[in-house]
Amino acid sequence: MACSIMLWNSCEKLDPLNEVDLIVDANLIKTTVNIMFVDAKTREPIGFGTDKVIQVTVHGANRDDVVDVTGIQKEVYRTAGGFVGVGLEPDVVPTEANPVNFTLVAHTSGYFSTSVPVVLGQESHETLEVPMVAYDNPPEGVTIATRINTTAVGGVIQTEATVVTPVVAATNTKAEVIIPEGITMTDADGNPLQGEIKTRVGYFSNVGDASLQAFPGGLTTNVNDGGLQEEINFFSAGFVAIEITDENGRAAKNFSGGTVQLSVEIAADTYNPDTEMPVQPGDIIPLWSYDEETGEWFKESEVAISGPLPNGNLLATGQLEHLSYWNWDWKWGWVCWWGAQLGLRSNEFTGWFSGRIYAYRVWDNALLKCSFIRDFVGDNIRLLRVPGGMPVRFEIYDLCGGLMGSTVVNNLCDGGLHPIDLAAPCGGGNVLQPVNIRLSGICENRPGVVIRPSTVFWYYNMNRNIWSVGFLTNGLATVNVFVGEPYLVAVYHNNQLYQYQVTPSSTDDVILENILLTAAQCNQL
Repeated sequence: MACSIMLWNSCEKLDPLNEVDLIVDANLIKTTVNIMFVDAKTREPIGFGTDKVIQVTVHGANRDDVVDVTGIQKEVYRTAGGFVGVGLEPDVVPTEANPVNFTLVAHTSGYFSTSVPVVLGQESHETLEVPMVAYDNPPEGVTIATRINTTAVGGVIQTEATVVTPVVAATNTKAEVIIPEGITMTDADGNPLQGEIKTRVGYFSNVGDASLQAFPGGLTTNVNDGGLQEEINFFSAGFVAIEITDENGRAAKNFSGGTVQLSVEIAADTYNPDTEMPVQPGDIIPLWSYDEETGEWFKESEVAISGPLPNGNLLATGQLEHLSYWNWDWKWGWVCWWGAQLGLRSNEFTGWFSGRIYAYRVWDNALLKCSFIRDFVGDNIRLLRVPGGMPVRFEIYDLCGGLMGSTVVNNLCDGGLHPIDLAAPCGGGNVLQPVNIRLSGICENRPGVVIRPSTVFWYYNMNRNIWSVGFLTNGLATVNVFVGEPYLVAVYHNNQLYQYQVTPSSTDDVILENILLTAAQCNQL
């Protein structure tokens, strides 16, 4: 077993004069949000094993309540190995009557930016898996085109440029961007673009789990409709990310002297919630722009859908007066912060289990959300910030990829309890076995002090390429593992990722006691 030091949530100070046995549960921050940013195609953590960093900023109503897991508020939070953790100030206690909400916005080179809305209604340790789309390796349902086919002089585009994305196989749809000759482009500070112009267009289909899961901010999101801020659910007809840069890397933001034309093909079976039918020529659809800094969508215009095209698809065309991400969507205005509960029930097994839970909109089978699940049979899961008045199907999968159970809730805002009957994970038997993890640390400069961490940790089955999540409470956790297979365990703390490798040989405890912490590490506690 190779082991390096694991650190944890803490803003508790230790007494350096105390020479007797002192057990410290460094857990003053009671509410945390722990995120694993993954590549949308490979599902691997972005930057794991490399020095690649994702920059995360906080926006929204409660941004001033957010700190890192050491209790320090930062302008920018940075990932290590694809992981980052933030928390709430110790005196901020979210409740259903007084929830805490904010948005995390993520940027890194080589990937389209994204945002993560967070709603907290109780003290908890939330875990999120957030996909980001790589320019050079998009997931199924996303196609990307990059062209250098025009120039700018003093910001003025010299020749018309057209960029068309490859066709998405499942829907036979694509997007097209036309930059007209003579339009002037400047960056966010008003500086004109100059020289060769690179245009990158990413088209996200409205069909398929991977493309919908990579939708920035998710389909339940914040919008500004004519100055009215709302919580809504999008029915997507396609999303387009457009990035235009000059040869010096200056990014276009604003246009003058013309508009850029955006056209998106819409699959004929796309569901229109306004008509409750598949989309038809003449249907009206809004066009939304995305503020990458706040994670909010703004309604820019409405257009009539035309067609059909020779391939059977329909067409939506809009004129863009500035640059951002763009989205053709109908909005569903019924969203409740406190929804129904899912009851986890089973006649086949008891105790803790881990896996993933998926939520699909029944009307068009669109993926609404996918997240980690680590719960106890008999628990109830409260659904937060969900669309009401529409049927939604929930599916829970185990760590082997098998379906454990599913249920349909016709209205997520009904406040009721909806049970899901679960099969034993991985076919039952002794495939997965519970193992206790016991961990403690000692300080080289503070003899007699024993530290037992309380923190989220991630563990990775190296044979099966499966990431899972666990939580240490006062230095103790119980997780279900494949005995005899190697695991990598990782904890994010203060811009660093600490990890160790272990292969459980039986159901005996995995004991990592008296790990020596340096004076510098202990001084963070």
